[in-house]
Amino acid sequence: MMKMDDAALLAQLVASSALMPIFNSEGSPMEDTFFNNYTGDGVSAVLYAEEVDPTQPGHWGYDASVEEILHTINHVGHTFLHPSAFGMEPNPSSMSNAMDLARGGQFAAPPASYPA
Repeated sequence: MMKMDDAALLAQLVASSALMPIFNSEGSPMEDTFFNNYTGDGVSAVLYAEEVDPTQPGHWGYDASVEEILHTINHVGHTFLHPSAFGMEPNPSSMSNAMDLARGGQFAAPPASYPA
C-alpha cells in the first residue's frame, strides 16, 4: 500500500481532483475534446504515448512520466500549500526569486545567454 509522507499535500491533490491525462499524440482529437470540456483545476501536465517507456521509467530522454508527475504534484499541490515558497507568478516566492538570481534577472522569454 502506498503511503504519502505529506498528508496536507495528499489532501490538496484530492481536493483539486489532480490528474494527468495521457493522450496518443499532441493535438489528438481526444486531447482537444478533453481540454474543450475540462473545467477543473487539477491538470498541470499531460503525457503523450511516445513520452512513456515502461522499460525505462523516468530515464531522461526516454520517459517523461516522472517529470510530468512532478509538474502536477508541484503545480496542483505545493503552489497552493506553500505559495510563499513555490508561487508561480513573478516575484511572489522564494523559488521565483532564486531562479531570477540564478539566471541574472527576470525574463518574459528565455534570454539569448545566461550569466556564468
